[in-house]
Amino acid sequence: AVQDRFKITDQGSNHESCFLGLEVLYDRELGVLNLHCDDYFRRSIGTLGIDLDSLRSASTPIIKDGMVGSPPVEDVLLRDDQLRTLSGIINYAATVCRPDLAVAASLLSSTRWGEISVTDLNRGKRVLQYIAGCLRHKPRLGLRYCRNVFSTLTAALSLVGYADSDYAGDMASCKSRSGHVLFFCNAAVYWRSRLQDIVAISSTAAEIISLSDLCRELLWICHLLADLGFSQRLVPLYEDNKPAIHIPYSANLSHRVRHLRIRDLWVRSIVRTDVCRVYYCRTTENLADFMTKILSGRPFQNATLAISGYSCTLHIPPQVSPADLEEYDG
Repeated sequence: AVQDRFKITDQGSNHESCFLGLEVLYDRELGVLNLHCDDYFRRSIGTLGIDLDSLRSASTPIIKDGMVGSPPVEDVLLRDDQLRTLSGIINYAATVCRPDLAVAASLLSSTRWGEISVTDLNRGKRVLQYIAGCLRHKPRLGLRYCRNVFSTLTAALSLVGYADSDYAGDMASCKSRSGHVLFFCNAAVYWRSRLQDIVAISSTAAEIISLSDLCRELLWICHLLADLGFSQRLVPLYEDNKPAIHIPYSANLSHRVRHLRIRDLWVRSIVRTDVCRVYYCRTTENLADFMTKILSGRPFQNATLAISGYSCTLHIPPQVSPADLEEYDG
């Protein structure tokens, strides 16, 4: 036992504790684990001299360039040096328990710090308004893991993954953005929104890059869970690009992605083992789509609830194999 090797204090299963800004609340009877970082936001942003309680609320952390957003950001005072610190604060929160901030954190991190523009400052101000609105109207928003929405404990402790990519979404570099989400107990345990390292010359190539990166992370997470006693087998991965699903299962290498031969072979080797299987889902069912673009309004709210585990609905689409794609009404 841990107590035999280290001096620790057991505060009980229903005690709320804080570790590196991450607040944890576990209810053993209900089978619910909640993670959030509200106090971290108040303390860290407070060091910038910004009072979150005085800011107006925003419904989303970021809006597309040129889109008229509400509320206006002119009432938020933010300097260049504060924006750099704010980017680090958002990055940490988006990493530990706030997947709804993943796209905003990625965009803020891509700021050219030597030449910060008005657009960059407005993005930072918008994120501040969104955080202020969450603290005011959605306290303790973070991650909620619940086993009781599953019929069996085995189902609750099984991974489900989603991969997606936009195509040449970054206007400056023409790079595509990969989005990944892995679910465990009906909430995300791994998520990512990141520009790809190379410029993809087709949407299929961009999807293959995203899928191969997710398979790499999945393999590591499966090994970690196996060490903890939760072995995984045939993890379903969902993708909304039909060619990207066909290619790993086809007998021959496709000319469409022969320049990505190593990534293609990597995905092939993984899906031919007992690690995972790739299935098709509609774009509206692909929760990784949330990580590839800027959403607004109701779509953003619904995706946030689903990925964070606050929706009681199981987000597991039908398992449509490559052989069934032609008959599937997708």
